[in-house]
Amino acid sequence: MRSDNATPMMAKEYDLNVEKTVPFYSEYYRQTIDLVKSLPAKGGKWLDTGCGTGEFVSRVLRVFNTFEFILCDPSEAMVKESTKKLGREIHVKDIICCGSQQIHFQNEFDIITAIQCHHYLRHDDRVAATKNCCDALKNGGVFIFFENFAPNCEYARKIVLDRWRRYQKDHGRSDEEVADHISRYGKNYFPLTIDEHYTLLRNTGFSCMEIFWLSYMQVGLYAVK
Repeated sequence: MRSDNATPMMAKEYDLNVEKTVPFYSEYYRQTIDLVKSLPAKGGKWLDTGCGTGEFVSRVLRVFNTFEFILCDPSEAMVKESTKKLGREIHVKDIICCGSQQIHFQNEFDIITAIQCHHYLRHDDRVAATKNCCDALKNGGVFIFFENFAPNCEYARKIVLDRWRRYQKDHGRSDEEVADHISRYGKNYFPLTIDEHYTLLRNTGFSCMEIFWLSYMQVGLYAVK
């Protein structure tokens, strides 16, 4: 069955199945929320791009009630799921069907989050998406994101993909499902090395960037405009 978004999972089934596929996925939410607790901005405007089903923002709202949120995602199916979940939430001001490479905000947000979404973009769109996030932040605003990252050599790539294969098998995925996910590397999503992430952030206007979480082939970074 063909997916209705960039992931190999249908939007309405995404929250149920993502933990079987991506190690520690819920931890990305917890770690991001914990990081925000240490940021200078204790309120303001927050853009969650690649919002998926809205599950991340629903968890943020359990902790913070001092931000106004705008959500966006390029998948109409994901926007539909987000609207079902958050459409009546007073802190959510808009849910837009577009990707980060298509946004046109200027100096508007205190925080932007992008969790596991930009690695689906090819080079030019990836650069545009990162630049647009920088442009959309106020000076001193923070961009927080999780992405797949590419190992630095073929030896390490084989190890990380084998670990991912075994993780999926241990969590009940079939041989066919595992093989499909592994085959998407470099074809359906395009991971950067960590050094390439730093270079992209510098080249698109960020002045400070740090890793705050890393495991398997996923990395969490934040960058300050």
